[in-house]
Amino acid sequence: MLTLEIRQGREKSILQRHPWVFSGSVFKESGEGPVCELVDRHGTKLAWGLHSPDSPLRARILEFHSYEPGRERIVGERVREAVALRRLACPPDTDAFRLLNAEGDGLPGVTVDFYGETAVIATTMAGWEGLRGEWLYPHLRNQWPVRHYFEKNRGDARIQEGLPQEDRWLGDTAGPAMPLAIRENGLKFFVDIREGQKTGFFLDQRANRAAVRRLASGAEVLNAFAYTGGFSVYALKGGARSVENVDASAAALELSRANHEANGLGADAALHIREDVFEYLRHLHKRGRKFDLIILDPPALAKQKSHVDAAARGYKDLNLQALRILRPGGYLVTCSCSSHISPTLFQQILFAAALDARASVRLLQKAGADWDHPVNIYCPESEYLKTFFCQAG
Repeated sequence: MLTLEIRQGREKSILQRHPWVFSGSVFKESGEGPVCELVDRHGTKLAWGLHSPDSPLRARILEFHSYEPGRERIVGERVREAVALRRLACPPDTDAFRLLNAEGDGLPGVTVDFYGETAVIATTMAGWEGLRGEWLYPHLRNQWPVRHYFEKNRGDARIQEGLPQEDRWLGDTAGPAMPLAIRENGLKFFVDIREGQKTGFFLDQRANRAAVRRLASGAEVLNAFAYTGGFSVYALKGGARSVENVDASAAALELSRANHEANGLGADAALHIREDVFEYLRHLHKRGRKFDLIILDPPALAKQKSHVDAAARGYKDLNLQALRILRPGGYLVTCSCSSHISPTLFQQILFAAALDARASVRLLQKAGADWDHPVNIYCPESEYLKTFFCQAG
């Protein structure tokens, strides 16, 4: 087993149960293996977890006590706990949800999303690479069996860890044809788990999509960064008068059109506009166009801590332009999925945008993901999604 000796004074975060150990906190490494035990300078055993030899995030903790033979069964225990929570929390007539949410379910570096009879597994640290087949997959198959299991091995996090970028189906199956059909709150959506963003669909916005449905009656709606049209379908089902879906991806907009048709919404129910959202918002302002409900759900603008300043400027610009085209009394649903943008900073950005727009804005609700995306209270960095519901005065 590998032993990581923690520098004097750097053990505080471990004692406070934070599951991440950065390379700067490690004084010395000895031994071998992806399983590692963390000790202080006196040799006192603090925790154990999995190791990433080439990553700045050197270890992720599974338990805050010494390792004992056979303790890998903790993975199965945590899968079982996750299954119990999802059976309680997932809404009826929904077959797409997150089963494992990394730190939030006590398994850092692992996410598992279910789309009907297909599970999409993403492991984003080197320590899991040789262990997932033995430690993780049997528990998934036993505790929530489905027909297909897909490893989503492409992504920035795996690139940073130096891991292979080839997706694959587990077992002998070649997998089902794309896109998959799923149900969410009684609505139907198509999902491409191979080529779509994240694992194919933004499952974390499910509750917020339902909230938009309640706000949309009679509204003219702008759905910016529309992706595959989830917010649009909910808005139209809530009685929206019209929706403009704007996204830079032709493939996403094509799937959005299919999602509208799958829910009985005709081709004229919503516009699909392939444009850069930043430029399109300015174009709408110049035309004097106004909306009753605007959804801003951009991709992460700060994928690294060094990107925060530039991302803050981007978020401010988006919200400023949106507020300029929002009717009095209208609603702005504005989101950030950047973990490096804290809720406090996001609210400060929104304040600055409102000030520059000379807009009266009420913050109605701060929301995040639904219960299938729990957050580890000792790891606030894992609370990445922020969705603010606002109203213009």
